[in-house]
Amino acid sequence: MTQKSTLSKKQMAGILDRICELAGLAGNKENERGNISDFARKIDVDASVVSKWLQGARNVNPTAELICRICDAYEITSDWLLFGTTPKFRKDVIDKQAHLIELQTKNAEIEKLRNMAHTEAIKDLLKKAKG
Repeated sequence: MTQKSTLSKKQMAGILDRICELAGLAGNKENERGNISDFARKIDVDASVVSKWLQGARNVNPTAELICRICDAYEITSDWLLFGTTPKFRKDVIDKQAHLIELQTKNAEIEKLRNMAHTEAIKDLLKKAKG
């Protein structure tokens, strides 16, 4: 028997809040219909589907495929969309990874210099011991 994984109402509400933020709907009732249409077009889904999500229609939630489309269209992380965790934008993840790689490279260079200095110190000691 396969178990179906479902989101709690609270989790789904958080996702929908973040979708509203992306679609420019948060606190913007005057142009809601246009924003929903633009958002729907950007993720290649019918605007009525997005409206149903936002109205909290039963059993009408974004699928995993649509979550991926939203993330791709807005260049955001799935962690942010699904759970509200940071970083929000993929670029921030890439920048952080690049910074970590840079730090690792610098640490490796420092370790190499330490080893060279240690080797030179040993050579000096051996010369003194022979001489």
